[in-house]
Parts: sequence; structure tokens; C-alpha cells
Amino acid sequence: MTTEQLRFNNGQIEFIGTARGDGQVPWAGGIPAGLKVWYMRDVVHGDLAKHRPAFEALQELLETGATNRLPTTAPATRGLAEGIVLPPEDEVERFPNERDLVAAALGGSASWSRRPQRTEPLIDVEVAHGDLAYAKYPVMAGHYQGDSIVSAEKALDDHLQGRLRERHRLGYYPGPVETAEVVLNPDAERSGLALKGAVIIGLGAVGKLSYGELTASVTRGALKYAVAVSECRPSNKRASAPLSCLLISTGAGGLLVEDALPAILRGIVHANHALNESGLGARVRIDKVQFIELYEDRALTAAHVLQQIDRDSELRNRFAVTEQLKSLPGKRFRVRFEESQGWWQRLQILGRKDGSLRYTTLTTQLGRADVRLQATQTALLDQFIEQAIQNSRSDLNIAKTLFELLIPNTLKNYSQARYDLMLVLNDASAAYPWELLQDRYDADAKPLAVKSGVLRQLTTRTFREGPRAPVGNAVLVVGDPPSRFVELPGAKQEAEHVTKQFERSSFEVTELIRKDARQIITALFARGYRVLHLAGHGVYEYPVPGDSANRPAKTVSGMVLGHDIFLTPIEVEQMREVPELVFINCCHLGRIEAENPDLDDPTRRN
Repeated sequence: MTTEQLRFNNGQIEFIGTARGDGQVPWAGGIPAGLKVWYMRDVVHGDLAKHRPAFEALQELLETGATNRLPTTAPATRGLAEGIVLPPEDEVERFPNERDLVAAALGGSASWSRRPQRTEPLIDVEVAHGDLAYAKYPVMAGHYQGDSIVSAEKALDDHLQGRLRERHRLGYYPGPVETAEVVLNPDAERSGLALKGAVIIGLGAVGKLSYGELTASVTRGALKYAVAVSECRPSNKRASAPLSCLLISTGAGGLLVEDALPAILRGIVHANHALNESGLGARVRIDKVQFIELYEDRALTAAHVLQQIDRDSELRNRFAVTEQLKSLPGKRFRVRFEESQGWWQRLQILGRKDGSLRYTTLTTQLGRADVRLQATQTALLDQFIEQAIQNSRSDLNIAKTLFELLIPNTLKNYSQARYDLMLVLNDASAAYPWELLQDRYDADAKPLAVKSGVLRQLTTRTFREGPRAPVGNAVLVVGDPPSRFVELPGAKQEAEHVTKQFERSSFEVTELIRKDARQIITALFARGYRVLHLAGHGVYEYPVPGDSANRPAKTVSGMVLGHDIFLTPIEVEQMREVPELVFINCCHLGRIEAENPDLDDPTRRN
């Protein structure tokens, strides 16, 4: 790696590295513009003129001004991260001589840097193809902030008898970058097939993870794991803290294996360095790393990347790579790649000031976020939406027309993929009825929300810091509270049906159908709920007359609980535990306020 810039962080100087350089000078700043360029591999800037394997090429350059012995394109940096924080270099226990000082001034390598100086043994690293249940060591996996426990992480939880799920419900599960949790299996030594444990690291928001952040999270998780191992072993000798590891962050919306694997190994190196710096290195060391992958194609990719790891100067001579791909029980083969159905595909749709929509696919299989712009006519769209609002009957033509107008052509074919979809929306884009859109070429002739799961996530600057997660499996179902509005038999039936579904899944359900406001509010604050289901009348800016100077007239938005009594965001905000899911089936309560009041209109009551 080549130092590219420095920054100050918490009173310390951090050096930021790039793979696009010669170890001393970045190519971006060290190559004059307009000149033809040749490259030498694995040679630092000050040693270019004394690199013996290139002498014949240098002679041709001096004599003819050209050579075919050196490449004119930069060495490939695929798999090497950009913008990472370089670890501190080992202190040199000697004074530099005159030759060393000259080399330093010219950007060359000092005499001691060309001598073997590593006293630490190499870290053994291998790739295994098989089921994670057969991992040699505790398994490190990643968790995106706000996600549920799915895919390989769920398999880990199953083998640990739900211990990950317990922590997730208690609200201290990793999510943000540089958070981690260690769960060791005390019975692993006695049961040959028992999973040894898990190390879960936070990956931040889906689609935003960088190589440097992955390295930082791996470092934090590896340190917590190493400390836990050292505390469980006798202190009279150095403990080994071997670690199995999934190909973290390479699933939906993640990084390429070529980028993630070096970042993970870099985190292991940083963790061992931190242990040495703190003095704990004498008690424990991460000396073995096993990458484990279920599918053969990805395991082979990881093995290939591992063979090229010496191309990264920071990782060079730190790992002893096992060339043979290990085979474990439970391994799988496939003809083509298809992402696990456990992942919710995230699509960010942001309305812009000019009325256009900006689409960003946050979960892809390509390690990138694809951005598309879709021009729209707001006035035209509002006419269709207003017509749908005023007509209580479903109009398939409106749903199909809005689909054609709103969805970019490059995304329309994905509507038939049956993926569960998480829509990340802002105030402007949330006004559109995305769940009801329908592709006219779809043989099922059903809206998006009927064919697969569709959830909304609203981007907002107003939110609760550090919400407390509910404990247990409690559910509150409210259906058609009595009021001066007409009764809603459909809401009552919905609440009854939802109650039965949750009870079949062993949830503790508090059912309040046709109950008054006092009973509903009392139950709301009686305990924490994982799910809150509301079905009934809803109002938006409903005028409530005042009866005295102390109770002036006002407008209210919320669910109707009785005569001039409402369940509003004020009451929900006072709940100590934040439900994992709140399902509201009330008219007008999906309305989104426009940032510009002049643009507010009935079509925003989605």
C-alpha cells in the first residue's frame, strides 16, 4: 500500500493508503501528465533505477526511448482496497546509517526493510467448501443495521439454540460499523458437531459499507473474540484464538469477494497488532483463519483471491496460505448464481426538486449501487392518484398506467422476480402508491404488494436515539374501536384474522376489538410489543372543537378511538419499547406532508 494522505483522528495521525502507487509515491501525483508511462511491479519509487530485473528494459529506454519489456498499463489492483487506514509500522531498533538516510530522501527502501524482520509466525489461512455447522472454529458473520436475522446468520442462530435472536430482541445486537458481539458455545468441546460459537460484527446500513469500514468492524470483532478466549484459557501460556469466517458483506448489496476477503484479512492483522500494542499479545493471538462458504463457485473464487494475497503489500508475508480447497459435509453446487430469498431487496427512490425520481438499487449482485433517473410530470401523476383516491373501487388501469409512468424501463422486468422489496423513500416519493402498482405483462395480474412482501422505510431527520427493543413475543391488535363514525365490519374481521395467525405462531396476543379508548391506551402502555396492528378509522388534520379557553379548537391526525379521542404520534412516541413492526390500516394515516406547503394536496394521502 502507498500512503496517499493523512488525517487527524482523536488526537492521533492516521495515514490513508491506496493500492494505486509504488509503495512510496501514489501514481496520481507522481506521474507527470503527458508523458508515456511504463510500470515495474513490486518496486518502490526510490529503487526503480537499481531494480536488477529491469536493467535491460531501462537500457532500452535510455537508448531508444521505448521498450516492450515493461507493461504500459498499471498493475491490476482488483481486490485491493482504497482509502484504508494503514497500521503503524513496527519500530526499528537501530539507528539509520548514511545509506539509509539517502534511501529515505529518495523514497527508496532502507537497508533494514530488505532484511527479514518478522518474529511473529505466519497466520494459517484456508478456504473450506461446506456447511458452516462443520466450521473448525467460532464463525464470524456480519449483520446490517436494522436487518432481521436471515440467511447464514439465521443458520448460526439455529445451531446456537436461538442465542443470537435473544440478543437481537434485547436490543444490544451489532448493527453500526465497529460494533460486535461474541457468543461462545461452552459445549463445543464435548460435542463433535456442535458449532464452536459466533462472532457477529456490525456492517452499518445496507449498500453503504466501504472496504475500510469492513476492516474496522472485523478488527473490533476479532479483538473482542481474542479477549474472550484469553479470559477462558490458563494465563501461563499464550492462547490460540483461531477463527472461522464467512465471506462477510459479499451477499446482496455487498462487496465483491475480491474486495471483501483482503479487507477481512487486514482486520485480522490490525487486531493482532492491537493485541501486541496493548500487551495482550503475549497472552493470546489469532493464528488461524478459515474462510467457509456453502457454494462451490464462491468458495473457488475465495481460494483464487487468497492465492493472490501477496500482491497486497500490507498482507504480504503475513499469511501461510493452504492452496488446496478443503471439503466439508453439506457443501452445495449450483449451475447459476441466485441470491438467497431471505434477503429483502432494497430500492431507494428519492423525489427531486425538479419532479424527477432518483432510483438507486442498494442491494445488487454486482457489488455496486446502480443509479437511474426517471423524469416525471407531477401534475399528470397527481390526476391518476386523485382519481384512485376518490373511487373506492380498484381500478387496474390506473395501477398499470402508474407502473409504466413511474418505473424506469430497465427495472420493469424485475417486477416479476417475486423478491421481497424494501422501499427507501423520502417525503416526495412516499406520496406514490408503490404497493398497488401492477405490471400489465405479469401473467398473475396482481399488485406488487400481493405477489411479494413490500415495506416502506422513510428517510427522516427526526427519530428516537437508541430505541429500546421489546422483549418477548407480545402483539397488540386493535380493531374498529367504537366512535361516532360508521362501524367497519372489515376492520373487525381483519383484527380477528390477524389474531388467529399470530396465535398459531405462538405469539402472545392482546386482542382489543370494539373496545373503548381507555382500554386501548391502558393496554398500549402495559408492556412492550413486538408487533402493533391497528385497523379502524383514521383522520388527518381533523377539526376538534374546543369547549373552553383552556381547551381551544385544534386539528388532530391519528386513529379514531372514540368521540373526539384519537391515538396520535404523541402517544406512540411515549412508548418505552419501540415495536419491530407497526401495521396501520386506517384511512389517510399514510399521508406525507410536503416540504413545500404550496405543493400539499389530497394526492399525498397515500
